[in-house]
Amino acid sequence: MGDVSLSVIIPFYQRKPGLLIRAVRSALTQKDFDDFDIIVVDDGSPRAASDELAPLLQHYPEKLSVILQENLGPGMARNRGLDHLPKTRKYVAFLDSDDTWTPDHLKNALSVLHRGYDFYFSNLYHVGRNISAFDREQKIKFPNRLRPHEMTALEGLPEKYEFTGDMFDRILFSGNILLPPTVVYDFQKFPNQRFQPDYHYMGEDYLFFADIALANPRYGFSWTPEVHCGRGVNIFVNSGWGSQHYLDRLCDEMRFRRYAENTYSLTPEQKDKNNQVIRRIREDFKKGLLSHLKRGQFHKLAKIPKMQKSDGHFYKSFSGQ
Repeated sequence: MGDVSLSVIIPFYQRKPGLLIRAVRSALTQKDFDDFDIIVVDDGSPRAASDELAPLLQHYPEKLSVILQENLGPGMARNRGLDHLPKTRKYVAFLDSDDTWTPDHLKNALSVLHRGYDFYFSNLYHVGRNISAFDREQKIKFPNRLRPHEMTALEGLPEKYEFTGDMFDRILFSGNILLPPTVVYDFQKFPNQRFQPDYHYMGEDYLFFADIALANPRYGFSWTPEVHCGRGVNIFVNSGWGSQHYLDRLCDEMRFRRYAENTYSLTPEQKDKNNQVIRRIREDFKKGLLSHLKRGQFHKLAKIPKMQKSDGHFYKSFSGQ
């Protein structure tokens, strides 16, 4: 690996051609910052990363590399990339294989991080939206939108701010504003931080960012959107209501909530919020299971013990006790 200051880690599992090469090109064409390499971790993808990237691998042999692993999920793929880094690497950026960056993302991130900040994130465009996530939340007066007391403008950097709110609370309870493809952080400050491997459908990135938040890093961010989300394989989105993995996602979500309850020192208000979410997950599971049974999918009854293992009290709630 070259002696560069920043590594871009891209987990890859896709079926549709052309997504990965578009994502990688958006990284390769960054303006005014070239001190980085790109590590693509092929997570047992149906479409091989090396085939998708053949022309770029030939043209950028020192800048672009592919690591192969069996299908273990995006968290483990990111971990594999992090484990591959030398201890001298200063910064890490994440990019998903169906998303793209604007040409100034890394330059903007470094302009903030070089002012003494530890962690950078940006606004983004969700799939199919022509209004950014932050702007849309302001427009519809979303309860968890960014508030003036949570942000202080950075002098000389247009639409760049210091985040002055409680990031830990935001991640777990009041509206997470961190998504991996928007993030660039100081790897030297958190060299051992990894994604938890036993969460597949949700939770691994929340816990990664929550653990970092407990160290009270300095956060800077861009209100200007610097990420465009694409339409590829998305485990969380594709495990929504009515899908074959909806109940699995709820089991992961419950396990995530129980982990937060048992691991973190939560305030009384946070404990109450966590318990409210736990009750909601139970109800969603019951409704989802009933929907499957109405469609004759009786094999989904096997998910009940999985939820009990995640929850610990689910049998009592399921029986109405």
